[in-house]
Amino acid sequence: MKPGAVDVADAGLGDLLRQVAYETAWHGCRLHTADRFYPSSESCSACGHVQQALPLAARAHRCDACGAVADRDHDAAVNPARWPARTAQTAHPAGA
Repeated sequence: MKPGAVDVADAGLGDLLRQVAYETAWHGCRLHTADRFYPSSESCSACGHVQQALPLAARAHRCDACGAVADRDHDAAVNPARWPARTAQTAHPAGA
């Protein structure tokens, strides 16, 4: 195992988030975390429309609002980057 991997494996997810928040603040970065119920894989990455009835087995879908076709995993990766700043929790270094 790589150095530090054991530490991550032993830590709970809440403690991991605390450690990541500390490290990002220490290095002068910002950490944005989305609500655990944020529909990142069910939201269209083109227009933001949330698909209400999207079965878990559907790996790709067409947006009802704009007609864009997207891979569910792609949407799950892209959408958190568009999480509104007003509802995101941020960790800042002092004075940033």
